[in-house]
Amino acid sequence: MKKRLLTIFVFLLSFFPFLGYAQEQKSLRKQADLLYEQSSYAKAAAIYERLAKNKKDDVDLLVRLANSYRLIKNYEQSKRWFQQLQYTKLLPISELLNYAEVMHCNVELTESRDLLKEYELITGTNEYIKMRVNSCDSAKAWMQSPALIVVKNLDSINTPKSEWGAWAINDSVIVYTAERAPFVDKRKGTYSRTGQPYLGIYERDLYAKEKSKPFDRQFIVSNYHSGPLLINAAHNLIYITRTYNDSKTIREFNSNNGRISGIRRLELWYSEKKEGHWSDLKPFKYNNPENYSVGHAALSKDGNTLYFVSDMPGTLGKTDIWYCTKLNDGSWSSPVNCGFQINTDQEELFPTIGTAGELYFSSTGRLGMGGLDIFKAIGEKSTWKEVTNMRFPVNSVTDDFLFTPTSDTTGFLSSDRRGGKGSDDIYSYLILPPPPPPVKEVIVEEVVLANNKFVGIVVNKLTSKPLVNVSVTVDNKGEQDTAITDDRGRFGFELKPGEECSVKAEKEGFLSDHKNGLKYVKLQESPSVVILQLDSIILNKAIKLEHIYYDSGKWNLKPKSKTELNKLVALLTENPTIKIELSSHTDSRSSDKANLILSQKRAKTAVDYIISKGIAKDRLVAKGYGETKLLNKCKNGVKCSNAAHQMNRRTEIAILSF
Repeated sequence: MKKRLLTIFVFLLSFFPFLGYAQEQKSLRKQADLLYEQSSYAKAAAIYERLAKNKKDDVDLLVRLANSYRLIKNYEQSKRWFQQLQYTKLLPISELLNYAEVMHCNVELTESRDLLKEYELITGTNEYIKMRVNSCDSAKAWMQSPALIVVKNLDSINTPKSEWGAWAINDSVIVYTAERAPFVDKRKGTYSRTGQPYLGIYERDLYAKEKSKPFDRQFIVSNYHSGPLLINAAHNLIYITRTYNDSKTIREFNSNNGRISGIRRLELWYSEKKEGHWSDLKPFKYNNPENYSVGHAALSKDGNTLYFVSDMPGTLGKTDIWYCTKLNDGSWSSPVNCGFQINTDQEELFPTIGTAGELYFSSTGRLGMGGLDIFKAIGEKSTWKEVTNMRFPVNSVTDDFLFTPTSDTTGFLSSDRRGGKGSDDIYSYLILPPPPPPVKEVIVEEVVLANNKFVGIVVNKLTSKPLVNVSVTVDNKGEQDTAITDDRGRFGFELKPGEECSVKAEKEGFLSDHKNGLKYVKLQESPSVVILQLDSIILNKAIKLEHIYYDSGKWNLKPKSKTELNKLVALLTENPTIKIELSSHTDSRSSDKANLILSQKRAKTAVDYIISKGIAKDRLVAKGYGETKLLNKCKNGVKCSNAAHQMNRRTEIAILSF
């Protein structure tokens, strides 16, 4: 009997770990489900990931995991779990649309279209599904035939976090919305949906070395999101969208699970600048966050019409663009819907007004590239006669929004497109002049008689804005002509059939740029525009040289390093007045003294190579900094990965004078 009891006791002891494990799994699942229902998708995904290792046949868990990643725009991870559901034939029909969205955002347009057609075949068709199918086709076509617009990541501003919604204060300073950075905001707390910091309003000088700073401290003190913003033309009135964060949390009942979840709505606030200072923020007259959202302001050129986004009663879709007109006493009239010519049954968001009074906005309810697309509308208030998609490359297969012109041809936009530095990035854009009209060729004894003039444009490399009064030298087999760029950065030059030439642009305070081997036949191809980009000279600003490699503890140049240094030689040759410092940096491994000596030898080796290519010795300074200028926390005694140490091993140049 005792032996039998002992056997039972041992069995129970062996069962308890499994029982504890099962209870732990059940507790984690409840926690993850609650986070998901509260829209805390980043935290929910982390727990679902743990559970999925042992629950690969749990359809609801895997669907929630895939959608958690989708909703925080981690489309690669979302695709991974949707594909697992598909391969195991566990994917619910109801999730085909979400899976198609993820594939579309991963630029797998054929696969996205196939999933949409499968859903359409099973459930029947409607206008929304047709629009999404057609968007797969239009995205392919527009990417193969891009509009005459150059879009460039503003990588001096963007970080792995979110930056978006830029407004130009002048030629160098922008104000924008960003996830709060620890160097300007020490408070803790993150947005539960993404796991990232809350949004605030910042400003940055594009040409200064200093980091971003709060635009005004009161615009960042909210315990929740602040942004986007609108600044009027006189820069003395600002409207800010803020997330309602009253102490009485707004709550709604979820009938599916009997739980109560918090929801947040938007409000508009405004401030006026008087005697150099911004007034305290005041609420917009028609805020009503207990019932609906109001946000995303845009102001007409004369300041008498205020556009905004809301889901107030009378909204045609999920969110619409509305407007108010200014009354004689300075107050705003009752809101009026912009109408079905602008609004759809989906989302219209982020209106802005262009230099000619045109309306730009983003929508998910019109044929486009996918996600939020930027559209341009001609008209005003509730009367609109033309709405056009801005097409690729302004739009991408993900979300594109807040198109803010700074001139007729330049400005900024925001996007979470692939290839950026963060979740949302700020991009500059430049609208190119149209190509010359088609050449009418008359062939007489194999001689082509035609209009041989071509168009060039010179822009600021950082902002993509046109540069005026730039001297451009056109060299055609030793025969040189000089042109000066006009108020749109343009210049013209002539090239005859069978010939080729080079052009070089120079302007004081900028590094020059050139194009060689321009051929007549090649330039006949669209868009027939030569673009030169001038980089502004910022003294003592560190510029990293890529692909400069050394063996561990050595200072001999590798062949690839010489290729990169040859580019620097060309730069110094084209700009014969500049003097530079070439510096070498190590990580913290090895002793401080040894690293200082090694870095000096590496810097000297690189400088000696440049001198050997004909650059005067007095234009170069070799400086080894060892580990004295680390870019991260990996100092002596701190354990770091190889990748973290690699960030500190670099070669840089800085312009000392010009």
